[in-house]
Amino acid sequence: MSRYFLPLLLFFTWIIRSQQMAPDTIHIKVTMKKQTENYTISEFSIDNDAVTGWFLERGRGTKFEERKAGSEKRIPPGMYEVVHNDCWKYYGPNWKAHRKTCYEEFRLLTRGYTENAGERDKILIHVGNYWWDSKGCILPGSTYHKNQRGEEIKRDIYTGKKDTIVHYTDMVKGSRSKIKKLKEYINTKIGQRKVNISATNGKNREVMPIFITLR
Repeated sequence: MSRYFLPLLLFFTWIIRSQQMAPDTIHIKVTMKKQTENYTISEFSIDNDAVTGWFLERGRGTKFEERKAGSEKRIPPGMYEVVHNDCWKYYGPNWKAHRKTCYEEFRLLTRGYTENAGERDKILIHVGNYWWDSKGCILPGSTYHKNQRGEEIKRDIYTGKKDTIVHYTDMVKGSRSKIKKLKEYINTKIGQRKVNISATNGKNREVMPIFITLR
């Protein structure tokens, strides 16, 4: 037997085990399908297709922009921990006045888990259809549609005047129903404390979560 056989066997065994998720975790695998300066479209699958759907994120940025809070760019690829949005923690006892859908939402945690996301942390996964519905968060959807008409409403911070900008852009539909399915599935695993999300783009890009194997 070759003297290299045992070291190789141990090496490949380690690789296989390192890629297997612990039995008390939920794995959300995200694969990027399209990216532009405005938006990123990805498919996701939970626990080998127990739940599937689409994620819409903001567009690609520079390495610095994707790690900068407030940049309104997608988060970098990597693996992140996902938790339920803590309504009381972030919005207080009157949380419904701030975010009516808070109890349906999730957050990606980066601090303490990976330095890959830079200064960004607690990224929301929430309801939305178009890229301008996100400030850098992740929007789930049941279906993906190309070149759809949408209206972006912008408000002047000084005058309060609203301006409508028409876009023809890719978008997701069924966002609310999909985030409810995510929550229902995760709640069936309520005893499993950790939810891990990873993302790849199928082009040898490093493993992410997000959502986020969200690329």
